[in-house]
Amino acid sequence: MLNKQTEALFGKLILVGPAFITLLVFTTGVTDPVNANKFLALGVISCALVALLSFESWKSIWINHRLVTISLALFIIFSLNSLVQSDAPVSQSLYGVYGRNNGFLLYLFLAILLFVTLTVENRNVLKRVIFSIIIAGAVNVIYCGWVLIFGDFIGWSNPYGNILGTFGNPNFIGAFLGLFASVLFTAALASLKKPLYLIGILVVAGVTLVEIVKSHAIQGRVLFVLGIVINVFFFIRSRTRGSTPVVVFSIVSAIGGAIGLLGTLQIGPAAKFLYKESVSLRGEYWHAGLNMAKNHL
Repeated sequence: MLNKQTEALFGKLILVGPAFITLLVFTTGVTDPVNANKFLALGVISCALVALLSFESWKSIWINHRLVTISLALFIIFSLNSLVQSDAPVSQSLYGVYGRNNGFLLYLFLAILLFVTLTVENRNVLKRVIFSIIIAGAVNVIYCGWVLIFGDFIGWSNPYGNILGTFGNPNFIGAFLGLFASVLFTAALASLKKPLYLIGILVVAGVTLVEIVKSHAIQGRVLFVLGIVINVFFFIRSRTRGSTPVVVFSIVSAIGGAIGLLGTLQIGPAAKFLYKESVSLRGEYWHAGLNMAKNHL
């Protein structure tokens, strides 16, 4: 548990952190305007959060979230094992390749972020995470809308020709907008009795969906649909009695999910909407990982 003063600082970091990391972009003086600075900001914020934990907080996490704690510990141990035994340059294993920064340190910072949020029990602190996402999402929606109408005012080297948002990559902004649209759908369900709020939310959601399409990122569409399914599941469960409606909806969703999954694998009627060549490339990455595990256990 956190004392009131520490919890207040914790809440401020939770509020500012996600939006700050998402929106941070350097436009001049750097060769990587996106990934390196976001990586640095994530490291600073995650380490600051873990420094706020007291002994009681660590003990509480272990008692209440033992499975998650053990899973994170094993993940870090296996990652360290890979770091030590890999023939790749240590700097590359630590920081990742240029333009991605997805090495060991990134996953360590993300694991820390997950771990420290397990201490959050105050509902107001949890709401701040959503509010931070809404801020970052609104800025990206406005920015992407400006780009589509007037052109980009940031001098990106943009070989994709699509919107990039504050991520420098159309797949990343598409995925983030899918997440943001899911949050908007949640807000819409919570505002059914507030017409003005509902209209405003639906307008922003409509613009967001257009930008997801313009990003040409399958991830954005998949995340938005998944967000709707999760929202509707809990909405039905909270508004109905008995298990029948929830079970029926779950079965229909599972069938739809199976069709969608097959579509991403270039099988079935959904393939023309969901399949991209990058899916096959990711399949090759999985094969490479499995072969490495088999040959160098």
